Amino acid sequence: MPKLLCACLSPESAYSLAQEVDGIITTSKPLGEQKEFIKAFKSGGGKLNTLYLQSIISYAASEEITTNEAWFNWRHAVLGTKLLSEIRLPEDFDSAVEKTPVNQIKDVVRISSEVKQHIEWLREDINLGFEHIYIQSVAHSQEQTLSFYGKHVLPYFT
Repeated sequence: MPKLLCACLSPESAYSLAQEVDGIITTSKPLGEQKEFIKAFKSGGGKLNTLYLQSIISYAASEEITTNEAWFNWRHAVLGTKLLSEIRLPEDFDSAVEKTPVNQIKDVVRISSEVKQHIEWLREDINLGFEHIYIQSVAHSQEQTLSFYGKHVLPYFT
């Protein structure tokens, strides 16, 4: 039977929807925010095994390359959900971020060229109670990311 999953970003939505759906999908957040989100979900009657996490990452051979690729492909995410929902025209997205520093992408995307960092992020997610984690790469080379995760990151968890 299909499951009804709902995307939630705020603790308020996680709390109010916890018992209404089969599961909730959220994105990676700073540790304190994620703990608050999970606490609200559980307070609303949600069970940890119904939480799904979208871990948005960028991997490339160097920190500079992976940061620039994440910025190029995912820069609009720095605007936040409220502003993103208010922008009306496609061209307004680019003008909204044109003066934003490239490094600000690190606030919304897990960016690293280091194996240990990617392992640590996943370990943290698992320790928070996430059993269902899917990785979304916003780097240019999906093949490179798949190879990197397949050879260096995922074997750590088997």
